[in-house]
Amino acid sequence: MGAIMSGIRWLARGGIYCGGLMIIVGALLVTFDVVIRAVAGKSMKGADELSGYLFGVGVAWSLASNLLSRSNVRVDFAYAMLPKPLQAVLDVLGLLLFGSFFTLVAYHAYILTEGSYGSLDGSGWSQAVSPMKTPLAIPQTFWLVGLCLFVVTFVAVTVQALAALARRDLEAVNRICGARTIEEEVAESVGFAEHELTEERHMAEQERLAQAHRKG
Repeated sequence: MGAIMSGIRWLARGGIYCGGLMIIVGALLVTFDVVIRAVAGKSMKGADELSGYLFGVGVAWSLASNLLSRSNVRVDFAYAMLPKPLQAVLDVLGLLLFGSFFTLVAYHAYILTEGSYGSLDGSGWSQAVSPMKTPLAIPQTFWLVGLCLFVVTFVAVTVQALAALARRDLEAVNRICGARTIEEEVAESVGFAEHELTEERHMAEQERLAQAHRKG
C-alpha cells in the first residue's frame, strides 16, 4: 500500500502544480483581454471561454492533493468537543460522504464526455455554442482525468482510514482524514516561510559568488 500511496501522492502533487498553472494562465488571459479592450477597444475572442475551461480543469486536477492534505474546509466548532472515538467515526463518515459526492460527479462527467465524442454513426464531436466552436470532448477529457485521479485517491485513502479505524488507531485516522488543527496550520505556514527564506538566502549567496567571480 505504501508504494501505491507514494505513486498517488506523486500524481496528486503534479496535478495541483498543473492545476495552479492553468488557473494562473486563465487569469492572465482574462486580464490581457480586459487591458486590450481598455487600450485598443478590441477583444481577444474566446478569452472568457478558454479561461473557464482552464479553471474547471485546474480545479479538478487539484482535488486529489486537496484530499491528501486535508485542505477542504470543515466547520469543526462542535467536533473539537466530542470524544476522540466519535471524532474518528465522524472523520471517516465525512470522508465517505465527500468522496462519494465527487465519485458521482466523476461518473456523470464520464457520461457527458462520452456523449461529447459523438455516437458511432459518425455524427461528430459536440461543439461549444460559441464563436470558437471548441470541441467539448477536449476540455471535458482533461476535466475527467482530474476527477478520476481524485476517485483513485479517495479509494486509497478510504482503505487506509477504515483499516486504521478497525485497529482503533485514532491518531492514524486523524492523520489520514481528520480536521487539521491550528497547530498543523501554523506549522505548515512556518515551514513554507522557512523554505522561502532559505531560497532567498541561497539566491543571494549565488549572486554574491557570481559578482565575486566577475570581479576576479
